[in-house]
Amino acid sequence: MKKYTSILLIMFALSTLTFAQVNEKVVNTQLKEVTVSLNGASLKRTASVNLSAGVNTLKVIGLSATMDEASLQFGLDNSDTKILSVSTYKDFISNSKKSKTISLLNDSLENLKLKKEILLLDIEANKIEKQLLTDNISRIGKDGVSVTELQSTVPYYRSQLKQIHEKQISQITSLNALDNIINKINTQLNALNSKVNTETYTVTLTVESKQDVKSNLVLMYVSKSAAWLPQYNIRTKGAGSPIVFDYKATVVNKTGEDWENVVLKITTADPSKLVAKPILEVWGLNYSSKYNSGSNVFKEGLLNNRQMMQNSAISDNIKGKANEFTEIEVNEVSTEFSIKDKTTILSDGTPQTIDVTNYEFTAQYQYYCVPKIDKDVFLMGKITNWESMNLIDGDASVYIDNIYVGKSQIDTKTANDTLELFLGIDKKVIVNRVKKKDESEKKMIGLNKKESFIYHTSIRNTNNMAINIEVVDQVPISQESDIEVTINDISKASKDDLSGKLTWNLTIQPAETQKLVLDFSVKFPRNKSLNLFRSRKLYCPTYM
Repeated sequence: MKKYTSILLIMFALSTLTFAQVNEKVVNTQLKEVTVSLNGASLKRTASVNLSAGVNTLKVIGLSATMDEASLQFGLDNSDTKILSVSTYKDFISNSKKSKTISLLNDSLENLKLKKEILLLDIEANKIEKQLLTDNISRIGKDGVSVTELQSTVPYYRSQLKQIHEKQISQITSLNALDNIINKINTQLNALNSKVNTETYTVTLTVESKQDVKSNLVLMYVSKSAAWLPQYNIRTKGAGSPIVFDYKATVVNKTGEDWENVVLKITTADPSKLVAKPILEVWGLNYSSKYNSGSNVFKEGLLNNRQMMQNSAISDNIKGKANEFTEIEVNEVSTEFSIKDKTTILSDGTPQTIDVTNYEFTAQYQYYCVPKIDKDVFLMGKITNWESMNLIDGDASVYIDNIYVGKSQIDTKTANDTLELFLGIDKKVIVNRVKKKDESEKKMIGLNKKESFIYHTSIRNTNNMAINIEVVDQVPISQESDIEVTINDISKASKDDLSGKLTWNLTIQPAETQKLVLDFSVKFPRNKSLNLFRSRKLYCPTYM
């Protein structure tokens, strides 16, 4: 009886094991959607699975080794199914996935090696041909060849040897070129393979189904090994024209997974919001905050800095050294952009720039010049209602009339109702500032010394339209009781008594020249030394 009982138990165990094996399924998911943030990415994968009635074990394989396990989310679209348990582990054995870049390089390497083998065989055949020709030449005199035959034979052999030598030179050149390319590809492959994660995540799901059913599985998780940064192109045809913003994103993917033909989204949200609760800090109002720029405009307090750094910590393989961090301030209300076309971004760490969106705005143009420091005139564009663009601080390339004029900076921290953009130098506005030496003078008045300074500044507009220009200069401010500054003429400039800053806001018609006069004097004790000329420092290379 005990013998039969043991047999029945063994049969039951075997049947249970067989049942479990039948219902265990390996699931290969497809990456469908990626949402890239400034410090990570949220990846969405899908698969269609056939579930049997009862308990099913689903092994989802090949997931990124950079996945944040705590961020894993699953869903099945059938109400007759229920996920009972989830477990994850890193698989160091079964991973055979390689980056598409690595696969392409390996294919190129194999083709090049095949070309090299063919070339080496051709070189060997050329050597044999040369040897045969040489052997025939050595027998010419031994076979009793006549002078007439010799005269006709020698040019033939000379021509053949010349062709063989030319072919040898060409073959050696080609061989060296092939070796050079092969070495470069091997170097690149070594660098890429050293960065490839040799492991992947496998996730095991235990799913209960009330009946045999086909269900769609959705899987989402976060990886910190990705990021994007904003870049802008600013385009205008010049003063009086609208300003066009080309909003771009430079994306880096080092997740270990190639994003092939995916729906791509760009967001300013923190992907860790899936796994970390937000903490609301005190909203303090004050006038001393560095973000107020000395104005009476207040902004809301920032989130706790330590919390932000913890939540947005980027793994070592994306951020590199700590001093490579770039701190970006974004609006606390996150913004998301959907890229119009499906996108492919390989996991090789190569920055890839994609178009996000573009805006067109009517702008007010203002010219700006500080001729005491720089005679160039800078064109500025002022945009109102810029908040609707959801801009982030970043670099901008400026184009005027389709000509690249230089780099600018989008700085939203100091912008209030109006965003100011520096759009480069306008050479059609000519400014000249000269000191009138014949009118400036030095005098001794009793125990004092008096120095007079007279500067003439001319501004000429050679544009075909009127311009508004702000010209800035200054007069010195006395910081000692025995130093006296007397202002004689500032051409109706607006003067800041605290800083000595002078500002002229002028409208200059086409082909018109306006002149400004700056006339002041400084009196101080003759027995004291006073440096009345300001200088600036330059760091120059030394070649000696």
